[in-house]
Amino acid sequence: SQTTYRNIGLFDNAINIATAIVFATLSIPIVWSLWVNPRTKISLIAVPSL
Repeated sequence: SQTTYRNIGLFDNAINIATAIVFATLSIPIVWSLWVNPRTKISLIAVPSL
């Protein structure tokens, strides 16, 4: 039914958001350990949020 499709869509979107947050969060320590200036680090951390 329509409610089932809606619930599946909401669940799928929740999983997509959660994985995006996890992958963006995992990259922060890696980027922070690079030998580049702070402005570049912040830019590299901000790119996945686009």
